[in-house]
Amino acid sequence: MHAPRPRLPGAGLMTAAISESMRLARFKRLTSGESKGLHGGLLVLLDQGIVSGLSFLTGVLVARSSSKAEFGLYTLCLTILFMAQNVQQSLVSTPYTVFSPRRSQAERLFFTGSLVLMQLVLGAVLIALAYSVGGFLTGFEEYANLGPVLLCLCLALEFCLFKEFARQVNFSHGWNGHALRLDAVVFVLQCGVVGWLFLSGGLNPQRVFLAMGGACAAAVAYWLYGLRGRVCISRAHLRTDLNTIFSFGVWPFLAGITLLATNQSYPWFLTSFHGAQATGELAAVLGIINIINPLMLGIGNYLGPSIMRQYSEGGASALHRFVVKTTILLIACMAVFCVAMALLGGQLAAFVYGPGYAGVGPVIGLMSLGVAADVASFGFRGGIMALEQPRRLLHINLVQLALCVGLAFALIPPYGKIGVGLTMALCNAAALGLRILAYRHAFSQRGRT
Repeated sequence: MHAPRPRLPGAGLMTAAISESMRLARFKRLTSGESKGLHGGLLVLLDQGIVSGLSFLTGVLVARSSSKAEFGLYTLCLTILFMAQNVQQSLVSTPYTVFSPRRSQAERLFFTGSLVLMQLVLGAVLIALAYSVGGFLTGFEEYANLGPVLLCLCLALEFCLFKEFARQVNFSHGWNGHALRLDAVVFVLQCGVVGWLFLSGGLNPQRVFLAMGGACAAAVAYWLYGLRGRVCISRAHLRTDLNTIFSFGVWPFLAGITLLATNQSYPWFLTSFHGAQATGELAAVLGIINIINPLMLGIGNYLGPSIMRQYSEGGASALHRFVVKTTILLIACMAVFCVAMALLGGQLAAFVYGPGYAGVGPVIGLMSLGVAADVASFGFRGGIMALEQPRRLLHINLVQLALCVGLAFALIPPYGKIGVGLTMALCNAAALGLRILAYRHAFSQRGRT
């Protein structure tokens, strides 16, 4: 028999203290700071659920409190917001995601500072551009009532864009908990104001955009306060960083603009041919389709930085394995989504938006196929970007845009919303095939390192 090992005085208290410290550290890693691996991915999905849930809930409240024409104008202004965010993503966020992991910790301080300044300037330029183009469109009968809604969007645009930039900076560093808190602030404030306006009978698209801007402004102030000490601005670094961004970012920018012109053109085509009321019905279709957004955009936010890290740490072979595995998973998820939308989409639209939106089931089924094709290309797009071949994406997006315009003029005038669904499904399927071919060619050129 062995004698029992003597216990040191206070050993039980020390063990309990260490265990409690470890539990607190694990909790802190899960809710703030750098998050990688499975729990990091779950935080990204949760964050995207908050963002998409807020967008969906806001759209439902606008539809319930407005006419179809007003809901259509709200949707058109949302496409302008998405266009501005895509420009920002191409010129600021994507270069930051690509080049930030390749810099030392000290260099990142200056790189982040350069991008903050660029974001502020870019936001002001986009506001002026959006208001100028919108002012021109209000001269046409179909867009005569767009002006007041567009003005409120422009007042909120800088804050909305900066909030999205802050979110992408958090994702690129793996600060997924910080991104979650940032979007939680926006959710609470915007949901509270919009909900109060809805209950009091004062909700309209103009006030929605003002509430959105105020919530994003508060979140940006919170983010900048937390970023103190992590940003430095230097004139010498600014010049070097801008040269790096523009030399790389021009191709993602052009590729993003052409892709955006395709994806956001459908409501404008429909309004031009069939009026704002038809666009309001399409907005309900998009709202139901966007139920997949928490998964789709969450995976996109997690996948982009992960692809860059895979290539940076493991080379082309690690990148290829990661792209293949994630694509298989995405296809499986989207197959389930398409079946669900084909069977239940029409009933869900009538339940959420009201009986006036019944009968859009076939459009939802067609557009779900288009969304599935787009999601399936996420890995290939990220792989092409990691291999520093963004010019290939531009060529593909130009083909997709030309196909979209041709099909839109052929299908939307006679078939309306059904024509929109057919155009989107055919364009995205063709683009998926081209991106697979472009990725394979870029990968073979880079070599299996």
